[in-house]
This record gives sequence, structure tokens and C-alpha cells, in this order.
Amino acid sequence: DKKYEKAVAQVFGRTVLCKNLEVASQAARGGELNCVTLEGDQVSKRGAYTGGYQGDRGSRLGALRAVREAELERNEAERVAEEARRTGEVHSQEVARLNGEVAAADSALSTARREQGEARAEARRAAEE
Repeated sequence: DKKYEKAVAQVFGRTVLCKNLEVASQAARGGELNCVTLEGDQVSKRGAYTGGYQGDRGSRLGALRAVREAELERNEAERVAEEARRTGEVHSQEVARLNGEVAAADSALSTARREQGEARAEARRAAEE
């Protein structure tokens, strides 16, 4: 496209894409071209070699991706922890309710045993008379 021609020439005008590092170093020896290989290695017209594939470990984008993934994992862990806390509260309330029922049943049982003992004693006294 004609309107981008000057910008592309400014950025890439003296840079050539080469098949491999050997071809790039030969092309750059003339001193007029910078070269980039398909793997990302750069050969300067001044003779310097730089770059190459770094992978996710060496790149800022990889680090940013790792941070975002860690944030997502943290958010999920916080959500699971909050859900567990709420479930724990519900279970604690249920345990308290059941403990109340057990205490009431124990009290009723004690009352029934006391009343049974009193009834037996009264029956013995009545039988003795």
C-alpha cells in the first residue's frame, strides 16, 4: 500500500529476512544490510549477532501471561476458600442446632427417669399399705 511505503521503508528498509544464520551472516558482511533469520536471530551490518528464540521463560509477554494465569489461579483459590468458609458456617450452625436437640432430649430423658422412679416409689408405698 502506497501510504505505508515510507513507514515500512524506514523500519525495514535496510533489513533482510534470511533462511538461516549462515545466509544472514554472508548477506550482512557487505556492510549495508541488517539481517533477521526465520528463528529471530539478528545479524547487524556491523557484524554483531543477537537474539534468537527465547521462549516464554525469557520474554516479557511470557512473564505477563504467567502473572495473569497466577492471578486467575489465585482468584479461583479465593473463590473456593470463600465457598468452603460459607459451607463451614452452615455446618457449624447445623451442629449447634443438633447439639441443642440432644440437650433437650437428654433433659427430657432425665425428667422421664426421675418421674419413673417417683412413680415406682409411690407404687411400692401403695402396695405396702
